[in-house]
This record gives sequence, structure tokens and C-alpha cells, in this order.
Amino acid sequence: MRILISNDDGISAIGIHALAEVFCQNNEVVVCAPDIERSACSHSVTTFTPLRIKMYDMGLPLTAYSCNGTPADCVIFALNELINEKPDLVISGINAGGNLGQDVLYSGTVSAALEGAIHGIKSIAISLVMHNKTTSYQPSAKFLYDFIEKNGIEFLEDGTVLNINVPPDEQPNDFKICKLGQYQYDLKYDKRQDTAGREYYWMDAKYSQENLSDIDTDLHYIKQGYVTLTPLRYNLTDESLLNKLKERV
Repeated sequence: MRILISNDDGISAIGIHALAEVFCQNNEVVVCAPDIERSACSHSVTTFTPLRIKMYDMGLPLTAYSCNGTPADCVIFALNELINEKPDLVISGINAGGNLGQDVLYSGTVSAALEGAIHGIKSIAISLVMHNKTTSYQPSAKFLYDFIEKNGIEFLEDGTVLNINVPPDEQPNDFKICKLGQYQYDLKYDKRQDTAGREYYWMDAKYSQENLSDIDTDLHYIKQGYVTLTPLRYNLTDESLLNKLKERV
């Protein structure tokens, strides 16, 4: 297969290297990823700053580029300027930390995959829930490789991204296909002063131990040690309300 790989943690992140290392052995792989970490940038694109693209040596048998833009920029640029033939698959990750529940709305990792779907390419986002920085990315990379080897990618539908989250276990308990859950956030801002005495604020975001979702969700199953697979669509239309409005308005 021809595969485009990106992420939001940056070209030098351990997760993208683990992913590229596994898939470049039997596939034609191109990597295009941000030059630095761009976490939580969602689906933003660069419009008023020049994009700068540089070749990057990952020490692997593939072609890699760094980009000073966002994850979505990386996928758009790669598809339009770096790749001669349309790839069969876009993979984004492996993200350092989960992308569960409504976090998918903020995630640059998920947005890179969604950009692939927008271009009509089968796309996957994969993230690793981490307890600490020593958590290995290899089980996540192996899981995705084996999953594709067994199931292929033809089941992925146009306009849909398969969002995968892997628990921090060396041998996770199989996988569950499930819907998104919903966190209860505890958000506040820490008021500080810089060296010139000027005030600024630093976000302090924590997740409540209580989540607002039922048991058939990614939030539930990831706590049980399962890999979670959730199909996402970039079309956010509420079809149910759409039909109700047509009937009543």
C-alpha cells in the first residue's frame, strides 16, 4: 500500500517513528508531520504564514518531511505537493495520550486523519493512553499493523475516520467497537505574572473522575484495558434534528 503518515506531536516524536518503522517494511510510506509539537490545534490551517517544508531523516527506508504548519496543513500539502499518486491510507499518530470522548474535537491527531477522509482517502487516527513517558509505543503500532493485515481497509467508508485508542498495557485485552463517551471537565485558569509584572493565565484542565457517558463508550472500555475503535465523520449534521426541523418549520 501507499501510506501517508502524520501526527500532531511533531516529526521527532517517538510515536510517529514507531508507526513508520512498522509500516515501512512492506509498504510505500511518506511521512509529513509538524516540525514541533502542535497538540490540541484541532483542524486549523495556516493562512497568513508561509509554509516551510524540509526533508527529514528518520533513519528508515521511507521519505519524510517536516512542516512548520499544523497537522491538517501537513496532510493537505503532502497530498497536493509531495505525493505523485493518491495514497491508499492516511494514518495519524501514534499520539502521546488518548483522544477519547469530546477530546477528538480538539485533537490535531484526529484532524490530520479527518483531512485525509475529506480528500476521499481511507484514514485512521491512533493514540496511546499513557501513564508515564516510559510507556512503549510498540504494542500500539503492532496492534494497528496486525489489525490491518487481518481486516484490510476496505471496510472504512468515505468521509469516515477510524479513531483508535490503545491502553498503556503491553498486551491489551482485545478491542471493542464503540461510540464516543463524554468527559466532565474541571477547567480553571491559573493567574500568574511574568518577569515584567504583567498578568497572564495558564490553563489547568483536569478530568473529573465522573464521566457523563454510559458503558458502551470509549471512555468505559479503555478503563477496562480494551483497545477502542470508534468511527468518526467530519459531517457534523444532526440528521434527526434536520428531519424534525423540515417537518415543523
